[in-house]
Amino acid sequence: MTRESKQAQALLRVFESLAVPLMGAVDEVLSWSGNTGDTPTEETARQFASLLSSSIATGTQMAGKLNAGSQEDLEAARLKTSSLAAQVIAQHYALTGQMPDDEFNQRLMDAYNATLSLAGSFSYPGDDNNDPADPVAARTLALAPFVAAVMRFPFGQTDDKLIRRLGEDLCERASNLTEAFSVGQPRDETLYAARELSFLKGCAGLLARACDIEMNRLNGQDPDPEALLDAVWKRFEDGLDVLRAVIGFAVDPNMQSGASDTAPAIKTAPRGAVPAQKPMQEAPAQEGPFNPMAFFSKPQDGKQAAGGAK
Repeated sequence: MTRESKQAQALLRVFESLAVPLMGAVDEVLSWSGNTGDTPTEETARQFASLLSSSIATGTQMAGKLNAGSQEDLEAARLKTSSLAAQVIAQHYALTGQMPDDEFNQRLMDAYNATLSLAGSFSYPGDDNNDPADPVAARTLALAPFVAAVMRFPFGQTDDKLIRRLGEDLCERASNLTEAFSVGQPRDETLYAARELSFLKGCAGLLARACDIEMNRLNGQDPDPEALLDAVWKRFEDGLDVLRAVIGFAVDPNMQSGASDTAPAIKTAPRGAVPAQKPMQEAPAQEGPFNPMAFFSKPQDGKQAAGGAK
């Protein structure tokens, strides 16, 4: 890849990871504050520039903790950490209409330090084809939705303690899902690590979504922190049950043929008062012209999988 191509690619990543969430936050504040107009104003541009500057400054500080081996690695890490900072800063601005102050920045750094420790707990084969900067940086960015959720919701604990409390279970879920998805396949450490990173990102997003739903159900009422936390975790586990069933259906030929009604076991330790994980069961076929589970079935004798579109 030429230097010009690398620069163009970096600019696209900056646009996607920093500019889009920050500009979205500015638009959201303009909307709920009633200060909307037909054209961007100088104040809008100033707010966006301030948020971008804050994200990059915080991201640069975060990247310094990754011990990158070269200048190129440092720049790649700085983009990842600035993206993480931008997601959380955009959320803060959209909710409050306030620029991040020193207190918020310290909260964010404390949460980042806890996430960094969590991300470093994975074993990961050294391979430049996966992440030329640092696999820990990639995992830290994958956990960004989880960090944003922790910083938004009143769980009655400090951010770093809650990240460690929930994060260990979250990472365990990602590892167990990866193990189940890889059943019966030759062990390729590089591929396995890439899958684990994908499941980690998915689990973080699913948990953040569970937070959104449960908070919306409160309708502005002050929640009991532990009750809210248990409700969030139960909703998260319910979502994972569906994913576990899909994985079991995809990796177990007996399930596809109807010879088995349970997927490979995925063992997890329940968190607190949350009930233990239920055994995975095959999702029932839907009546009608389309069955989403048919996507995972292999056509037999050139025919379309049962339940698929006719």
